Amino acid sequence: MVERIESLEQKFGIEIRAVANYEYSDDEYTVMVLMDILGDELERNLMITINIYDELGELIDTDYQIIIAEHFVGIKTTKDTFFITGRVPVKVLIYVQPK
Repeated sequence: MVERIESLEQKFGIEIRAVANYEYSDDEYTVMVLMDILGDELERNLMITINIYDELGELIDTDYQIIIAEHFVGIKTTKDTFFITGRVPVKVLIYVQPK
């Protein structure tokens, strides 16, 4: 499951389209998150944060992508891969904030 905070996307003038693929093998989960970040001209640099949570709602792992406003051409595609052992990932939360 992928959740986004759409109010923040609207505030910063972007839309995030994302999917997550969960795979399990050899006592390790692999979570691959693919994102398209869409928008017009950006007024500032942005940081897109990706959080992975377990079945208890506890944070397992996190990563981020930086979008440099002057290099943004209306779309940016990213891929992040997380390798998790000892816990079961069930949710991805993606949100944007100023950098």
